[in-house]
Amino acid sequence: GFTWRTYERNDDWRDEERLLTRDLIYQPDSFAILSQLGFIYNRSNRADQACELFKRSVELAPNWWINTNNLGVCLFSKGQLDEAKKYFKISAENGNYHLAYENYAKVLIQQKDYVEARKFINWALQSFPNNPVLAQLLASIRDASN
Repeated sequence: GFTWRTYERNDDWRDEERLLTRDLIYQPDSFAILSQLGFIYNRSNRADQACELFKRSVELAPNWWINTNNLGVCLFSKGQLDEAKKYFKISAENGNYHLAYENYAKVLIQQKDYVEARKFINWALQSFPNNPVLAQLLASIRDASN
C-alpha cells in the first residue's frame, strides 16, 4: 500500500518538472501546478509551452496574481507587450504584487512611454517605498530623458 506509493513518489522526484508533470496527470485543473510548471518551462526557454500553461492557469483562476504575472512575463519575453501589460495590470490589481508593478513599469519603459512610466512608478512607490527595482527604473527614465 503506502510503502509502494512512497517508492513510486520518490521516483517522481527526479526533478521538479517531472514531479509536477506527474501531478498534473492526477490534477489537470490545478491552476497552481500549471503555473509552476509554466514557470519551469519559461525558465528553460520553452516560452510557447509556458504561455499555454499560464493561459490555462489564468482560465482556471483569473484573479490569482501569481499566474497572471507569470503569463505577463511569458508574453513580454515573446515581445507581446500590450498583452503582457494587460496581465501585469490584472496581477497588480488583484494582489498588490510588487513584481507585477515592476513588470508593468518595464513594459511602459520598453514602449518608451516615459511620461506614463514616471507617473506609474511614482504612484507605485507609495505602496512600495523601499523597492529598489522601482527606484532603479525611475532613475533609468531620468537618464533616458536627458
